[in-house]
Amino acid sequence: MNRWVGTACCITGIITLVILAGCLGEGIEAGCAAVPDKDHCYQYAAVEQGNPDVCDKIVRDAPRSKCFVMIARDTTNKTICERITPGEGTYDKEDCYQLIALETKDVAYCNLISKEYHSSGNDLNNRGVSNEYCRKQIENTCSMIGDNCCWNCPFTYPLEPCGYCVGEKLSCNTTKGKCVGHS
Repeated sequence: MNRWVGTACCITGIITLVILAGCLGEGIEAGCAAVPDKDHCYQYAAVEQGNPDVCDKIVRDAPRSKCFVMIARDTTNKTICERITPGEGTYDKEDCYQLIALETKDVAYCNLISKEYHSSGNDLNNRGVSNEYCRKQIENTCSMIGDNCCWNCPFTYPLEPCGYCVGEKLSCNTTKGKCVGHS
């Protein structure tokens, strides 16, 4: 009987932790009004929840734009990038697109960065942002047999096969998502 009580208590504890973890972001958000650095508190809560609407509560431009960028990267949702507005010291849409591109290995996101755009970098994109750099970073990861494929899916995947590998004798096995050799 004691084993049953111990097991029941353990299961109840685990269920409670799971429920609390789901509420954590909302709980943090509710407490942000009482802290001195509300902007970073809301940023943390928004990222934990994956909820870009919470970013709108951030007053200063830089933490608000970073909030949108981090959620867009984590969710790979490019429409969140469109919510970024220019301001002093802010991240921009191009930062956002490049981070999603690197996360998904999909150069279609690099193509959203104009060929003329270049920035020197920041804490999220420390080597800079440009269409060319974005493409090179991705294509360096799909140039050998056994590498995961790179993707160029103009936001239609999986309706059209769009995986590729960089190399004269390489192709993408889209079923496995791997680069394979061919003669």
